[in-house]
Amino acid sequence: INKIIYMNINLFTDFLTFIKVQHWVAAKHSHHIILGDLYDSLDDKIDEFIECSLGLYQISSVEIESNPIDAQMDLELHLKIMQRYNEFYAKCAEIAKDSTALQSLLDDMTNLVSRACYLLKMK
Repeated sequence: INKIIYMNINLFTDFLTFIKVQHWVAAKHSHHIILGDLYDSLDDKIDEFIECSLGLYQISSVEIESNPIDAQMDLELHLKIMQRYNEFYAKCAEIAKDSTALQSLLDDMTNLVSRACYLLKMK
């Protein structure tokens, strides 16, 4: 798992950046609030997940790459991207099945993203 976590840290950081950019450019105030809340909650969970993973699997260095984010996208594409991250979280959960701490954090992150998707569709 240490290679999986190490190689996918960019996916976690890219998703946080994606959520923040979408929060900044949201056309509806309700979407702005939902995405801001999601960012704040996920930031804490992802931070805890990565720190726990690094300690558990004794990873001592991390490299982060930056990927460009398209700020102008429609809601459907936005929701598809969020769903892909939930699928990524599910794959991480399969790999980290022996760690209840990591499982719990992944469950929390999945629930946060799913809730935000639901709220975005409603407003």
